[in-house]
Parts: sequence; C-alpha cells; structure tokens
Amino acid sequence: MAVLDLTRVLRGLDTTRLESARWFAGKGRGIAGLRLADAMPVPGLSEGYLLVVDVSYADAGAGERYALPAYVSAAGHVWEPAIGEGYWLALTEALRDGSTIAGLHGTFEMRPTEALLAETGLSGERPLGVDQSNTSVILGERQVLKLYRRLEPGEHPEVELGRALADGAFPYTPAFCGSMHHIDDEGRDTALAVVQRFIADAEDPWEGLTGRLVRRIAGHDPPDLEASTDEVAEAGAIAAALHVALAAELGTAPGTAAHLRRWRADAELQLTQALAVVDGEAGQELQALAPRIRAGLAAFETAAPPLLARTHGDLHWGQFLRAPSGVFVVDFEGEPTRTMAERRRPASPLRDLACLVRSLDHVARTAELRSHGVSPAMDVDAWIARAEQRCVAAYAAGLGDSGIVLDRELLRAFELEKETYEFVYAARFLPSWLYAPRLGMRWLFRHG
Repeated sequence: MAVLDLTRVLRGLDTTRLESARWFAGKGRGIAGLRLADAMPVPGLSEGYLLVVDVSYADAGAGERYALPAYVSAAGHVWEPAIGEGYWLALTEALRDGSTIAGLHGTFEMRPTEALLAETGLSGERPLGVDQSNTSVILGERQVLKLYRRLEPGEHPEVELGRALADGAFPYTPAFCGSMHHIDDEGRDTALAVVQRFIADAEDPWEGLTGRLVRRIAGHDPPDLEASTDEVAEAGAIAAALHVALAAELGTAPGTAAHLRRWRADAELQLTQALAVVDGEAGQELQALAPRIRAGLAAFETAAPPLLARTHGDLHWGQFLRAPSGVFVVDFEGEPTRTMAERRRPASPLRDLACLVRSLDHVARTAELRSHGVSPAMDVDAWIARAEQRCVAAYAAGLGDSGIVLDRELLRAFELEKETYEFVYAARFLPSWLYAPRLGMRWLFRHG
C-alpha cells in the first residue's frame, strides 16, 4: 500500500481504545477529530508504519500530537502491532541503518550511536512490564526501545542528556544507543524514540524496596534502620554524582532572585491548580493546609540564589535500577505533564533531591498500606526520617567542589512544591495515587 494512501486510514482507529491508553493525556476531553500529520513506512514490513497523528478535542482547547505504531492493510484496516510480532525489531533495524526515510510531509531521521552499531543479531521482543506513559520494548534481552507516545517539537531532554552522559562516560546510566526523529516540513525536530542498553536481571525498584519494607513491618526481617537504608544512601551518592556529571558536561549558571521569584509563583499557581482539582476529603485536607503550604513556599524568596544546572527532572526512587551489574539511573524525560521547554530549563539540582526524598516517603507509605492489619514491627515514620537523613547526607558528601550547595531551607520548599505536583498528577491522571501526596504532605508538616 502506498504511503500516500494512508491519509484515509484514521477513520478506522478505535478512539475509545485510544482514550483509555495509559499514555493518552486527553482523557475525558472527548476526541473531536484525528489528522494524519505524517507517516513513515517501516523498512522490511510491507504493512508496517509509524504514524504521527494530531488529535483535536470537543472542548476546543489545544490539541496534541501522538506517535502510533501501526499495521495498515491494503483495504485500509489499521491495527497496533503486538509485541513479539517483529515490528519493534524492524523499527530498531531502521535506526541501526542510520538513513533518512521520506514521509508524507516531512522526513524521519535515524541517529544511531556506536553502542547500537556494535550490536548485531537481535531476536525476540517482550514488553518492559512497567507502567509507563510511553511504550518500551525489550529487544533480544540486550536493548530497550522506548517509543514516545505524546510528541512535542524541540530537543528532547532524554536524548540530550543521554548523549551528554555517554560523552562523559558516566557509569550509572545504561548505554545510550541512538534516537529516531521526525523533521516536519518547517524543519522542526521531534524525538520519536530512543534505544538504550537493557539492564538484565534488574529488579523493579519500587516493588523491590516496598517488598523489603513490608517484610520489616511484618517482622519477617529485622527492623534495622541502618541496614534498611543503606541502598537509600547509595542512591543519594549516585544522585550527587549525576548532578556533578551534568554540570561538567552541560555547564552551570548562577541563579538569581528572579529565578527564586518565578519558582515561588509557579509553585503557588500549582497549589491553586491542586485546590481546584482535588476533591472529597483529600481536597478538604489540602484546603486546610494551604495557608501553611504557601508560607513554606515563601522560602523560595528568602533562600540564597542557587547554582543552576541541567537535572534529571523526575528523580524518584523508581528511576534507580538495581542489578547484579550495578545501580543505574533511567528515564531522563522529566515530569510528563510539563512542556519540553520546562523540562530542559536549567534548575536547582535540589529539586531532583526533593523528588527523591519525597518518593522514599511514598514507597514507605505504600508498604504501610499493604501491611494494613499487621501489628507493625518497624516504625514507618522512623524509617522515613532515617532514610531522608541518610539520602541527603550522602548527597551532600558527593558534591565535592562542584559548586552545588545543599540549602535545607530551599530543599524543603522544593519538597512542598513536589508534593503539591503529586496532588495535581493524581487528580488528573491516576486517582489511586492520591494517598501518596496526602500522606506525604502530612509528614512534611509533622516533621518540618
């Protein structure tokens, strides 16, 4: 089927299934229309395509652009490839080839690295098995292809930071193997996918730590606060090494009072949004805490302006893969609800640290909830306090002469900002997650 004939296939897409997808951001808005922005034939697959689709909504608000892997039959029937059929291997082979592929209106550029070119004979596909806002497929147990579903033009932070860390030989990230890009007819560059080395035998970091804490709460393992927070301290040291490496590779800049004012304004706007979207008992609780949260956010303007650098952008516990080969930081996309420009903007590295320590609270509360009805053999509050202490201490010790300074007043303001963000995220995308920011915010005001 000629690629130009693809302009009519979108009528066959199941919009109900599209709206229910984990990665679809426009839930509840009502799809008004679909437009095929471009399409790439996948080399070696007679019916395989990668579609770039614009979605418009019934509420007349801003639309979105998505990448849709697809098979398209000669009759115009369209369906998404199942993992295991060879589509994702073919897509990766196209990247390895390093060519430019013509689309309907633009081009598709393949940008492999030596790490990808050195890999040959891949066979087998399986899903990564982690809940994500994108689609990740393990290839031959040696590489992972991540297809970005929601697309936005501009340099993608995961591509940019992946290349920078590879150039600096940073040891705590999987090898960056290359990226796929769409170049539209106006020359705008949009990242479509990345390929990285697969870390074999890595545990799910969130489930791994949660399970260990459940055992300690139940008394199956000793409630030793030092032993149970060793891995947390290691993560704090790796976070510091990451920030030092990013500062060395991509540079730093002095922060100003204007940056602090903007952070406060943005955080207070986010709190206003949270108050508008969180309802029920959680909403009432957040309303009651709002004056204290705003008072805490005022610290943004009383702190000394910090050094600015590129950061991970979403450095929670789930981003630290632990495997026999070591510990690795993954997923450099940044927070999924923020624009590409916001994700790439230099920031205080303490924002990453705040994200990490808040996530330790969330892991512990998840374990506590799973242990409901069990007489606790471990004090969960004490574990959270010690975990945060050790994480922050290890982070501070790892900064060396990088110029990054641990300002605890600023760190707390970032923690409040992060917990408020989690309220907004839960209300809009994952209501079952609401317990985490709710319990986390309580913690901050018990221990602030």
